[in-house]
Amino acid sequence: MPNLHPKQLKAALNKTWKILRGDLVQVMKGKDVGKQGVIKKVLRDRNRVIVEGVALVKKHVKKTKDTPGHIITKESSIHYSNVSLVDPRTGFVIFLNFFCKRIHLGQK
Repeated sequence: MPNLHPKQLKAALNKTWKILRGDLVQVMKGKDVGKQGVIKKVLRDRNRVIVEGVALVKKHVKKTKDTPGHIITKESSIHYSNVSLVDPRTGFVIFLNFFCKRIHLGQK
């Protein structure tokens, strides 16, 4: 998040979360558009989620006495607005309205 005053930051955070850990989601924007994965972690204080197998980045690990230096691939976080829930039975994207009263099934 950008550098905001604490009051502005609190106002900018999402109050209701429809996406929780373990949900199947599809990426709607960004470099991994169309990929599906399960949510591993929800970062509520930053309005971000970590999706399994999506937004992969390379991390360089320094060598220590015990291990040599190497490069690992891990998932980075993406903004929650860039993902949509997926119905596990049909595989269609689910669009929820603000009050979760109506569910509109999108295309695959």
